[in-house]
Amino acid sequence: EPVLETLSALDWVHQLSEDDAPDDARYVLLADPDTTRLEPLVQQLLLEHGESVDGLWKKGGLSLLIVRDVL
Repeated sequence: EPVLETLSALDWVHQLSEDDAPDDARYVLLADPDTTRLEPLVQQLLLEHGESVDGLWKKGGLSLLIVRDVL
């Protein structure tokens, strides 16, 4: 659930639910995997971009990755 909340906050997914069955909600992917950069998700869930990890971000190309790269 925390991951879905993060994806929703990034506007990458949206919850769909029927009025008569709110417990059977589904999520739809809004982000285009071919153009959406992975950086915001990595920063939110894995490794915040900061001075201590700047080398990893630059040399690892983390800011260049798109969602399709990891699917």
